[in-house]
Amino acid sequence: MSAKKKIEQPPGVMLAVETSQRPVVVAPILLTPKELAARLNVPETWIREKTRKRARLRDKDALPTIRLGKYCRFDWEAVAAWLGRQSSDCLMNHPTGIAKRGVGLGVKGEGVSSTN
Repeated sequence: MSAKKKIEQPPGVMLAVETSQRPVVVAPILLTPKELAARLNVPETWIREKTRKRARLRDKDALPTIRLGKYCRFDWEAVAAWLGRQSSDCLMNHPTGIAKRGVGLGVKGEGVSSTN
């Protein structure tokens, strides 16, 4: 059996090197707007709006897209990372300060009842 070694890789691309062969490049799986909308349980029109130029100019952290000519595709790993950033930003910027006070996050304090 040949052993695999992990080497430096560009973001979104996985490389595996077999000691007896050339490097094998595994490209990320790309999703269409319809497939991404189904995964996120949002309308496809919402996805398309987030990919327009005006949305990319308006949003500080725009939905990550891959442009292939007139086609728009999405790398799920990049979108998942974007979602993580969006949810943490939403909690920190919420007008009631949910994350700042620890409300609903399992932290004892205001808004969390304790039965002990």
